[in-house]
Amino acid sequence: MKIVLALLLAASLTANALLFLNRDNASAPFALTRPSTSEKKAPAPPAFPPDTWALITSGAPDSAAKLRELGLPDSVIRSLIRYQVELRYRDRENALRVADDGNFWKRDYGNFWRSADPLKALDLRREKAAEMKTLLAGLAEPDKPGNDPRSGFLPTTKAEQVRLIREDYEALRQPLQSYDGITLPEDSEKLAFLEKQERADLAEALTPEELTAYDLRNSRTAQQLRYQLAAFDATEDEYKTIFALRQAYDEKYTPQTGSTVIYSNTQGPQKARDELNAQLKASLGDDRYAAYERAQDYEFRTLASLTKRLDLPPEKAVEAHALKTELEKKLRAFRPVPGTPANEQRAAYLAGLAKEAETSFTAILGEKGYATYKDYGQIFRRLEPPPPPAPKP
Repeated sequence: MKIVLALLLAASLTANALLFLNRDNASAPFALTRPSTSEKKAPAPPAFPPDTWALITSGAPDSAAKLRELGLPDSVIRSLIRYQVELRYRDRENALRVADDGNFWKRDYGNFWRSADPLKALDLRREKAAEMKTLLAGLAEPDKPGNDPRSGFLPTTKAEQVRLIREDYEALRQPLQSYDGITLPEDSEKLAFLEKQERADLAEALTPEELTAYDLRNSRTAQQLRYQLAAFDATEDEYKTIFALRQAYDEKYTPQTGSTVIYSNTQGPQKARDELNAQLKASLGDDRYAAYERAQDYEFRTLASLTKRLDLPPEKAVEAHALKTELEKKLRAFRPVPGTPANEQRAAYLAGLAKEAETSFTAILGEKGYATYKDYGQIFRRLEPPPPPAPKP
């Protein structure tokens, strides 16, 4: 309705302006140019029956067709109907949200966006979506399926099945998920059960090939690998190789429940990790495994992000990481000698390494790169001199 009113108002203002320009201006202090008779007159605004607004707000299944008969374009009709559907459901949606208690200084402030009853909220969302689909049926520019990257690679019917399954289990998990770091044993059991059931539903809905493709994009192993491989620049084949080994490892040694993703190095017993690394090295080859192993280092990921931000060649990150590794070796190699107090020797040794770090990192990353890396790199904290000993009483 707002768009219709805007169109009518614009047409009315145009007509009034033309009337003003064409009126008798004999007493005007300046001359106005009258339009010639050959000029075309402005088109008259479309005539809408008085019950147009009632039609827009009715929610009747045939309202879109009737609005189209009035000459409104499909894009305008879609906007009008969508807005009215949102208005009709707004109060019911708000009633299901956790109320804002006003305690903005507390840690859990902001959780009022969550639903007080996730299952009712899910039913309401689906009811609204169904009404929207009915009212917008037959209009041009329909909602395009497959835009969700989690399921857009699937056929439309399968993608819709996956979306509904995810919605169901996300609503069931929400009351069990802890936002303060504490999960009760019984909640963990329920989350594990829901995880197993969701997996079974997905396996029933998808073919084995589709399920594998889904896991490559959406599993927690995939989410963790995308973080850990950010500085590895893996090919698709390399990613699939690493994923297959890591998924089998995670299922055996690092089971997780709910939507938690551990963004850290591989968990599990040392022997199992050694076996995993041996398999990765055999699959990737020595050179690519060395690059994979380097990419697991947080400091290298920091350097890779920094060089990319500064438009430096990727090799600069490798060079800076090698320098960092060498400085760490020198730190571990320090041994005081008899004579001078050990703390004084260590302070002088660290000062020399700090100077070497400044000169070498500046040569590799430039002054701006060195200054930025100094704020993020852990190596510089280790190069700080120890505090002086407390004075004796």
